[in-house]
Amino acid sequence: MHILYYWHGVIVNEDIFAKYYKTLEKILSGQYKSADLDLKKLPGFKIYTIRINRRDRLVFTTRKHQGKSYLELIDVITNHEYEKSSCFQPAVLRRLLERNEEETLAAITEHSFVAVEELLDITTGPTDQGVRLVPLEYYNGLHIELDEIQNNAKNVKLPALISGA
Repeated sequence: MHILYYWHGVIVNEDIFAKYYKTLEKILSGQYKSADLDLKKLPGFKIYTIRINRRDRLVFTTRKHQGKSYLELIDVITNHEYEKSSCFQPAVLRRLLERNEEETLAAITEHSFVAVEELLDITTGPTDQGVRLVPLEYYNGLHIELDEIQNNAKNVKLPALISGA
C-alpha cells in the first residue's frame, strides 16, 4: 500500500483528494510522463503541480521518511485560481519552502511553474494495493505523523482530564 501524506490544518478534509485517486496512482506508479499529466515545478523549490484536467492542478512536494521518498499533498488548484489557494498564503508557504525568498512569496501564479524533465524523487511501484492518506501535524518546524493513540488524544473533547506518563 502506498502512503500519501498531507498537511493537516492546511488541508481541512482529505476527501478533496478522493476524486483524484486515479491521477495519484499514476504518479505513484511512475506513469505521469506517459499519461501526459504535465508535471511542473516551482523553480528553486520542491513544490510541484500536475494537471488533473483542463482547469485543475494538484500541488504537492516530496519528503523523506525512514529512507523512502513520499508525496506530500499540498492542495488542489481549481480553475487556475492560484491566489485563492490556502497553501500559497505567505505564512503557510514559508513553512513549505526549502528556503525563504520574499520575492517568491509575493505572487505565485500558474506561470510561476516550469516543466520538469527529470523523474520525481519518490518511491514508485504498483498501486494495486491502494493508497492511504496520512495527515501530518506541523509543530516547531517539523511535520509529525501521529499514531492512532496520539491522534485520539488530540481529538478528545474538552474539558479533559489526562493522567499518566
